Amino acid sequence: INPPSTWASIMKQHAEYPYDLAILGGDQIYVDCVPGVFEVEAIKKIMEPESNGTMLCLTTEQERIVDQQLAANILKQYTTHHSKPGFAEFLAAIRAKCLTDDHEYY
Repeated sequence: INPPSTWASIMKQHAEYPYDLAILGGDQIYVDCVPGVFEVEAIKKIMEPESNGTMLCLTTEQERIVDQQLAANILKQYTTHHSKPGFAEFLAAIRAKCLTDDHEYY
């Protein structure tokens, strides 16, 4: 999605007529569609069913660990996306506001 040539074209326009602000609407990334993002090792270890078929409840510390691992996985996806050629240069040169949508995680 959004090949470098798209961003090169925008940067060329920006060089001629500088933008004050770019507002990016729609989904920034589809992090919930990336395989493995929500496969958190802490969940696998903690949430294995008991022999009677019931699930264990998470302790506060276990929730903290799961939150940290999920946040790290999601941050990696945003970092990878925002580092793509062309898009990274765009973000470095033009102030941008990314509007949240149904696939964003902040």
